[in-house]
Amino acid sequence: MEAEERAEVGGALGELAAAFTGLVEVLLDGGQAQLTPTRIVEVAARVMPGCRHAAVALVEQDRPRTVASTDALPEHVDAIQFDSGEGPSLDVLVTDDYIHVNDLGSDTRWSQFGRRAVEVGGIRSMVSYRLYLGRHRRAALSFYSTWPHAFDDVAAAIGTIFAAYCSLALITQHLGDDVHPRRAAEVHREIGVAVGILMATGELGSEEAFAQLHIASQRLHRDLQDVSRHVTATGRLPDKASDQ
Repeated sequence: MEAEERAEVGGALGELAAAFTGLVEVLLDGGQAQLTPTRIVEVAARVMPGCRHAAVALVEQDRPRTVASTDALPEHVDAIQFDSGEGPSLDVLVTDDYIHVNDLGSDTRWSQFGRRAVEVGGIRSMVSYRLYLGRHRRAALSFYSTWPHAFDDVAAAIGTIFAAYCSLALITQHLGDDVHPRRAAEVHREIGVAVGILMATGELGSEEAFAQLHIASQRLHRDLQDVSRHVTATGRLPDKASDQ
């Protein structure tokens, strides 16, 4: 890695650390309402290397919709996916946990969507993450760039951490609609305790521990609170879906 590239990556990681510090402060201050998908995608678009736009799509009762975006462009791109019935975000919502697209102009997986995304929005690269919120609620966090091959391995790892925070924000938002706000605070506490246990047992940083919770949630198709309760009870991450 060249010195200039190392400096760029170091700068991005420094900005990332500052962004996560702000998000964690929101949780510690009890300001759960401020931790929204919209705020997270705005921060992510500034910090994610190679990113210019970001959005969160949610599907409920088999109907996809964009619930948060940095600007109008990702909403237009999502609308193309919903209209054509194909695209990275839709695949993540339905079947995959993670999709990385280097160039929509040459990728043959989504012929209609790829062509229209390039023509209408100039989008060339995408990376999408599944947010597993429960059996009947699924979401996807997607990052977009007008440059081909915009997202490298560092960006992919950073995106995983933002996906974990987006899962938490959407869970809190859902609980706030149907459950007393005290329950939302309990969810944060459960996840926080699990993060602390993973940090202590695995000698991890808080962001890495949080990302591990999210990855286990995706892999096992269990929601974030359920995985956190398992960690609290056993001191370790579950290794299979039936591990209770």
